[in-house]
Amino acid sequence: MPTEYTSIIDEGGTFKDYVMRCARGIEYLFRMHDDSMDAKIPEEFKPEEYHKNEAEKCRTRLTELLETSTQDAVGEARREFNKSVKCMQEYRDEHAKVKFAYDSMREQVQAWNPPTPEHEDLKTFMLSQIETGKPLDYDYPAPVLLTGEQWLTNETKHVAKDLTYHEAEYRKEVGRCIKATAYLKALRGSLETMR
Repeated sequence: MPTEYTSIIDEGGTFKDYVMRCARGIEYLFRMHDDSMDAKIPEEFKPEEYHKNEAEKCRTRLTELLETSTQDAVGEARREFNKSVKCMQEYRDEHAKVKFAYDSMREQVQAWNPPTPEHEDLKTFMLSQIETGKPLDYDYPAPVLLTGEQWLTNETKHVAKDLTYHEAEYRKEVGRCIKATAYLKALRGSLETMR
């Protein structure tokens, strides 16, 4: 039975066709992993812009943070604190709801009388699954209201870290594209003398 790579042989493809089809399975053509096998392989790979764009957003955000007044930083710290308090309450409410559902189900299973001795294993299994799946009791630390200066320092460090990450990832992306393009150029060059 042909594979997605060898099906081209069944269809009468040439050696070059087969080589280029198989090249899709090599890491250099990482971008084409999800593409159709019939998708044309480009002459050159261009870097995705995601990390470049995210790095630019970080630079813009750092500029904004440098221009942030103490009063604005205090307001941002308060908004972030209020948001954290709200999220914590939503988490606790959802946790209590799910925990109640598990406790209720455990009580129902424990009260159930299996119809035969062979069904005792089912009851035991059901109880073990409840114990395995139940939410753990973990109380996250309460949110802390930061001063404007603390908030500004934390936010600046966070954005600077993101900037470093996105710049590094974009450099890697550019490097992968250069290598993939060189790989394809060499591969195509080697096929020039082939029929």
